[in-house]
Order: sequence, then C-alpha cells, then structure tokens
Amino acid sequence: MQRVDRDHVACASEARSLHRVDTEPADTEDDHDIAGPLKRASIAYSRRALEPGDPLLVAGPPGSGRSRTAREHATGQPVTVLTAANALLDGSDVFARDFAALVRARQGTVCIDGLDLLPDDLIDLVATHVADRQVPRVVLVTGAVETLTGRAAALAAECADRVELGPLSNRRGEIPALVAAMVREAGADSSLYFTPGALAALSAHHWPGNLRELRAVVTEVIRHRRTGAVVLTDLPEAYRTQQPIRQLMPIDRAERDVIVEALRKFEGNKVKTAQALGISRTTLYAKMRALRITVY
Repeated sequence: MQRVDRDHVACASEARSLHRVDTEPADTEDDHDIAGPLKRASIAYSRRALEPGDPLLVAGPPGSGRSRTAREHATGQPVTVLTAANALLDGSDVFARDFAALVRARQGTVCIDGLDLLPDDLIDLVATHVADRQVPRVVLVTGAVETLTGRAAALAAECADRVELGPLSNRRGEIPALVAAMVREAGADSSLYFTPGALAALSAHHWPGNLRELRAVVTEVIRHRRTGAVVLTDLPEAYRTQQPIRQLMPIDRAERDVIVEALRKFEGNKVKTAQALGISRTTLYAKMRALRITVY
C-alpha cells in the first residue's frame, strides 16, 4: 500500500469469521520468510461477519505491519489511502474534499491512516460516514488503542472488527528468529550469522520503528559483513548498547510519526521537511536525535 492519497492499489481479502484468529502482520510486501515468528505477534478480533460498510480498526505501533494488514483486510476495490500527515501538511480542507469525493463514489475501501493524529473536525467527518454503514468501507489505522482519547477513541469504539498488532519491544525473544529470517530473505551467504552478543544488543533496543527499523539494521550490517560472524562492533553504533533504551511516551510517539511521515513525503529532504513542519532544520535534527529517527 502506497502511503500517498488518491493512489489506488489492488487487493482482496476474505471477511473474517466469528472467532478469534491469528493474523500475519508484516512490514514490507515480501516478508514471507518471517511469517512464522510474526504469527504470534498479533491477534485479530472478529466479533461478527462483516457487511460491506462495516468499519475495521487496525491498531499498533508504526512499522508493525499496520498498512499491510489494512490492505489485506480491505474487502472492496479500489483502495484509497488518506493519511493524517496529508491533512497536517496539505490542510484539513484538502483531506475533507478528497474524503467527500470518495464517499460520493460509493465504491471500494477508504483507509484512514493515522486516526490518532487527525484533528477533531476530520474525525467527525469520518464518523458521520461510518455511522451510516455504507460503502465505501472505512479502515482506520491508528496507534495502540489504549492511547486513544476523545473523538478518536469514540470512533474506534464503533469498530466491532479490529486487528491489534504488538510492538517489537514486547517481543524481544523473537528477535533472533526474525534476524535469521531476514538474513535468509536478503540472500546473504549461508555462513553469515549474528553472534549472541550482537543479538543481545539488538534485543535490548526499544525498536520504535519496529520491523521496518530492524530490517534496515540487518540490511546495513549485510552490506559491510558478507560472511562469518556478525559481532557487536559490526552493528551501527546506535545499536551496540546492551542496556534497554527508555520507552517513548505516547505524545513523543505521535510527534515521531508526523516527522517520519513528512520525511518520507519529501524523500528525506530535511530542508523541505522542516519547512513543511514549520520548524528550523536545526530543530528537526534535534528532534530526530531525541526521538531516535534513523529509518524513514
């Protein structure tokens, strides 16, 4: 799923049946090799058979596979993504205009990526359509459910069907298996492996970027170490500590999400990103360091 509004992507998925099921979150389009370890990472709660206009909530930290999961559960085509970052950078009026046009079209699925970051007026706009239970179906993507407040929490409560994805920091024991799977998936030499010391350092990291961040670290290591043992000093410097890193507060995670989304929109251009966010480039760099933004 491309994180660009008005882009359509092809997808299909069977509606979930009336029971508790395991689901397979992933961070990229080709995470087939790591499917096994990830099946334990999240639970989908399907309380009843879905009608075409019933909303779906997909919750979890960024990088945990929210976007792919939302795509897999989209039951109507085409799928259009509207993001909170677009609303913040382009303005609420543009978001509202695009959403209204999609509602009038009465087809497909509209994915609202970043419910927890939307202003109240836009949440009310989406809630009005959700209450009608009409096509297009709305899939809401958000951070952890327990962090939602106010109108966002009320709208999330309208979703009887939901998928909740766990953060990688809560699954440290799975990191060795995930790393081994990512090494295989990257086509690395069969002699390449991560030593217990390197894996201990990776397991101590908080992973605010979740699977996306872990994959980026593994890819970086493979670029420099082609064969043999990956030791602690082969890891990027920021990942060599073996002491757990403090967890970000919800407000910090929200700010981090907006900055990362802006960096992606402007393809990593710090000047354009800072201008769009209304801050200086120096402040942007300081926030990136404080929020540990190394992958975007």
